Amino acid sequence: MDRAHQLHRITAYRYNYLSQDEKDRKLLHASLHGHTEIALALLAAGANKDTKNNYGSTALTLACCYGHTETAQALLTAGADKEANNIIGDTALIRASTNGHTETAQALLAAGADINPTNNCGRDALICARIKGHTDIVAMLARTVMAALRIHRFWRDVCYNLIYVNARNHVLKEAGFK
Repeated sequence: MDRAHQLHRITAYRYNYLSQDEKDRKLLHASLHGHTEIALALLAAGANKDTKNNYGSTALTLACCYGHTETAQALLTAGADKEANNIIGDTALIRASTNGHTETAQALLAAGADINPTNNCGRDALICARIKGHTDIVAMLARTVMAALRIHRFWRDVCYNLIYVNARNHVLKEAGFK
Protein backbone atom coordinates (compact mmCIF):
# COMPACT_ATOMS: atom_id res chain seq x y z
CA MET A 1 0.00 0.00 0.00
CA ASP A 2 1.55 3.31 -1.06
CA ARG A 3 1.78 6.38 1.15
CA ALA A 4 -1.01 8.31 -0.61
CA HIS A 5 -3.43 5.41 -0.21
CA GLN A 6 -2.54 5.05 3.48
CA LEU A 7 -3.08 8.78 4.03
CA HIS A 8 -6.44 8.57 2.24
CA ARG A 9 -7.56 5.67 4.49
CA ILE A 10 -6.43 7.45 7.68
CA THR A 11 -8.26 10.63 6.66
CA ALA A 12 -11.42 8.69 5.76
CA TYR A 13 -11.25 6.92 9.13
CA ARG A 14 -11.09 10.32 10.85
CA TYR A 15 -14.30 11.42 9.12
CA ASN A 16 -16.19 8.24 10.08
CA TYR A 17 -16.99 9.75 13.47
CA LEU A 18 -18.82 12.75 12.07
CA SER A 19 -22.59 12.85 11.78
CA GLN A 20 -24.05 12.48 8.29
CA ASP A 21 -24.98 16.16 8.24
CA GLU A 22 -21.43 17.19 9.16
CA LYS A 23 -19.94 14.93 6.46
CA ASP A 24 -22.27 16.43 3.85
CA ARG A 25 -21.51 20.01 4.90
CA LYS A 26 -17.78 19.33 4.85
CA LEU A 27 -18.08 17.76 1.38
CA LEU A 28 -19.80 20.90 0.08
CA HIS A 29 -17.09 23.06 1.68
CA ALA A 30 -14.25 20.91 0.29
CA SER A 31 -15.79 21.03 -3.19
CA LEU A 32 -16.28 24.78 -3.03
CA HIS A 33 -12.58 25.28 -2.27
CA GLY A 34 -11.20 22.52 -4.51
CA HIS A 35 -9.89 20.24 -1.77
CA THR A 36 -10.05 17.02 -3.77
CA GLU A 37 -8.35 14.74 -1.23
CA ILE A 38 -10.67 15.83 1.55
CA ALA A 39 -13.70 15.38 -0.72
CA LEU A 40 -12.55 11.84 -1.59
CA ALA A 41 -12.00 11.03 2.08
CA LEU A 42 -15.47 12.31 2.96
CA LEU A 43 -17.02 10.26 0.16
CA ALA A 44 -15.16 7.20 1.44
CA ALA A 45 -16.52 7.94 4.93
CA GLY A 46 -20.08 7.97 3.59
CA ALA A 47 -20.86 11.58 2.68
CA ASN A 48 -23.77 11.92 0.26
CA LYS A 49 -22.31 12.77 -3.16
CA ASP A 50 -25.53 14.55 -4.18
CA THR A 51 -26.14 16.57 -1.02
CA LYS A 52 -27.32 20.15 -1.58
CA ASN A 53 -26.70 23.42 0.22
CA ASN A 54 -29.42 25.97 1.06
CA TYR A 55 -29.37 27.22 -2.55
CA GLY A 56 -29.79 23.77 -4.05
CA SER A 57 -26.21 23.48 -5.29
CA THR A 58 -24.54 20.08 -5.11
CA ALA A 59 -20.86 19.50 -4.42
CA LEU A 60 -20.35 18.99 -8.18
CA THR A 61 -22.10 22.26 -9.02
CA LEU A 62 -19.92 24.14 -6.52
CA ALA A 63 -16.70 22.59 -7.83
CA CYS A 64 -17.68 23.46 -11.41
CA CYS A 65 -18.77 26.98 -10.51
CA TYR A 66 -15.28 27.75 -9.23
CA GLY A 67 -13.35 25.78 -11.85
CA HIS A 68 -12.04 23.01 -9.62
CA THR A 69 -11.71 20.46 -12.41
CA GLU A 70 -9.87 17.81 -10.40
CA THR A 71 -12.50 17.89 -7.67
CA ALA A 72 -15.29 17.78 -10.26
CA GLN A 73 -13.71 14.76 -11.94
CA ALA A 74 -13.42 12.99 -8.58
CA LEU A 75 -17.10 13.65 -7.88
CA LEU A 76 -18.07 12.46 -11.37
CA THR A 77 -16.06 9.28 -10.83
CA ALA A 78 -17.90 8.79 -7.52
CA GLY A 79 -21.20 8.98 -9.45
CA ALA A 80 -22.39 12.50 -8.65
CA ASP A 81 -25.49 13.63 -10.55
CA LYS A 82 -24.36 15.66 -13.59
CA GLU A 83 -27.83 17.06 -14.21
CA ALA A 84 -28.77 18.27 -10.72
CA ASN A 85 -30.24 21.78 -10.70
CA ASN A 86 -29.87 24.47 -8.06
CA ILE A 87 -32.75 26.76 -7.07
CA ILE A 88 -32.30 28.92 -10.21
CA GLY A 89 -32.17 25.85 -12.43
CA ASP A 90 -28.44 25.92 -13.22
CA THR A 91 -26.69 22.60 -13.80
CA ALA A 92 -22.97 22.05 -13.25
CA LEU A 93 -22.34 22.60 -16.99
CA ILE A 94 -24.25 25.89 -16.98
CA ARG A 95 -22.25 27.13 -13.95
CA ALA A 96 -18.90 26.13 -15.49
CA SER A 97 -19.85 27.76 -18.81
CA THR A 98 -21.15 30.94 -17.22
CA ASN A 99 -17.94 31.42 -15.24
CA GLY A 100 -15.60 30.61 -18.12
CA HIS A 101 -14.11 27.36 -16.84
CA THR A 102 -13.34 25.65 -20.15
CA GLU A 103 -11.43 22.68 -18.74
CA THR A 104 -14.18 21.94 -16.23
CA ALA A 105 -16.90 22.19 -18.88
CA GLN A 106 -14.84 19.86 -21.08
CA ALA A 107 -14.63 17.32 -18.25
CA LEU A 108 -18.41 17.45 -17.78
CA LEU A 109 -19.02 16.92 -21.49
CA ALA A 110 -16.56 14.02 -21.52
CA ALA A 111 -18.50 12.49 -18.61
CA GLY A 112 -21.72 12.73 -20.62
CA ALA A 113 -23.35 15.87 -19.21
CA ASP A 114 -26.37 16.96 -21.22
CA ILE A 115 -25.89 20.23 -23.08
CA ASN A 116 -29.63 20.93 -23.51
CA PRO A 117 -31.06 21.70 -20.04
CA THR A 118 -32.07 25.29 -19.45
CA ASN A 119 -32.24 27.24 -16.20
CA ASN A 120 -35.28 29.12 -14.88
CA CYS A 121 -34.50 32.01 -17.27
CA GLY A 122 -34.62 29.67 -20.27
CA ARG A 123 -30.86 29.84 -20.87
CA ASP A 124 -28.69 26.82 -21.60
CA ALA A 125 -24.91 26.53 -21.19
CA LEU A 126 -24.25 27.86 -24.70
CA ILE A 127 -26.35 30.99 -24.18
CA CYS A 128 -24.84 31.65 -20.73
CA ALA A 129 -21.30 31.38 -22.11
CA ARG A 130 -22.22 33.68 -25.01
CA ILE A 131 -23.73 36.32 -22.72
CA LYS A 132 -20.60 36.32 -20.52
CA GLY A 133 -18.30 36.50 -23.56
CA HIS A 134 -16.56 33.15 -23.15
CA THR A 135 -16.02 32.48 -26.85
CA ASP A 136 -13.75 29.48 -26.24
CA ILE A 137 -16.56 27.73 -24.36
CA VAL A 138 -19.10 28.84 -26.99
CA ALA A 139 -16.89 27.25 -29.65
CA MET A 140 -16.52 24.02 -27.66
CA LEU A 141 -20.25 23.76 -26.94
CA ALA A 142 -21.11 24.63 -30.55
CA ARG A 143 -18.80 21.87 -31.78
CA THR A 144 -20.48 19.45 -29.38
CA VAL A 145 -23.95 20.43 -30.61
CA MET A 146 -22.92 20.25 -34.25
CA ALA A 147 -21.25 16.86 -33.80
CA ALA A 148 -24.47 15.52 -32.34
CA LEU A 149 -26.45 16.62 -35.38
CA ARG A 150 -26.50 14.12 -38.19
CA ILE A 151 -26.33 16.57 -41.05
CA HIS A 152 -23.90 17.07 -43.88
CA ARG A 153 -20.50 18.28 -42.70
CA PHE A 154 -20.78 21.48 -44.79
CA TRP A 155 -23.97 22.56 -42.99
CA ARG A 156 -22.50 21.60 -39.61
CA ASP A 157 -19.53 23.89 -40.32
CA VAL A 158 -21.84 26.70 -41.45
CA CYS A 159 -23.93 26.43 -38.27
CA TYR A 160 -20.82 26.29 -36.06
CA ASN A 161 -19.33 29.37 -37.73
CA LEU A 162 -22.59 31.30 -37.35
CA ILE A 163 -22.78 30.51 -33.64
CA TYR A 164 -19.11 31.32 -33.04
CA VAL A 165 -19.12 34.56 -35.10
CA ASN A 166 -22.36 35.67 -33.41
CA ALA A 167 -20.78 35.13 -29.97
CA ARG A 168 -17.57 36.95 -30.95
CA ASN A 169 -19.55 39.90 -32.38
CA HIS A 170 -21.64 40.06 -29.19
CA VAL A 171 -18.44 40.30 -27.11
CA LEU A 172 -17.01 43.03 -29.35
CA LYS A 173 -20.27 44.99 -29.27
CA GLU A 174 -20.45 44.76 -25.45
CA ALA A 175 -16.84 46.00 -25.27
CA GLY A 176 -17.72 49.01 -27.43
CA PHE A 177 -15.85 48.01 -30.58
CA LYS A 178 -18.86 47.86 -32.92
